[in-house]
Amino acid sequence: MLENIRLSFQGIWAHKMRSLLTMLGIIIGIAAIIAIVSTIKGTSEQIKENLVGSGNNIVNVIHPVILLHRRICQWSQMI
Repeated sequence: MLENIRLSFQGIWAHKMRSLLTMLGIIIGIAAIIAIVSTIKGTSEQIKENLVGSGNNIVNVIHPVILLHRRICQWSQMI
């Protein structure tokens, strides 16, 4: 067992650049996963806060064509 550990450390020291790049890749990968999970969780919490904080239990769902028609009407009144 001790011999295996000694051989593994010899391999790491013999290939310093490869070991450094491997560690860097692992660190970047873990940091990316943490950032993605944090962003998703934060966005989810923000959406919950916006829906609950609005004061009522009604969520309006509007078809995109109706929304576009409303925007066009608003723009034409501004002109």
